[in-house]
Amino acid sequence: MANILLLDSGLVLGKEIARSLGDRRHSVTVCECRCDGLKRLEEFAVDPNLVVLDMSRNTKEDWAILSRLSKFRLLHAPGPMILCIATIYRGPDMELKVERKGARLVYVR
Repeated sequence: MANILLLDSGLVLGKEIARSLGDRRHSVTVCECRCDGLKRLEEFAVDPNLVVLDMSRNTKEDWAILSRLSKFRLLHAPGPMILCIATIYRGPDMELKVERKGARLVYVR
């Protein structure tokens, strides 16, 4: 069983992912306000095995949150794995940028 922190942007997708992971007996904490999720991770030392971040909107805020997650992971090695999800294909450039931050990108429907 994995301890998963889902930083959701308020989309229905996050609820579906949380339900699916919960059905597979994983412990899922959903933070609809991603900044609250980051605070919980950084200040209170929540110890997830995996952090899932919705990058569908591809905004500056999304990239800033990914950068903070990446730094947190480096400081707390081995740290949680980071999985970015997106519903819109943005080309190989986005995938490379995500991988340079130490995360993986998966496209979902």
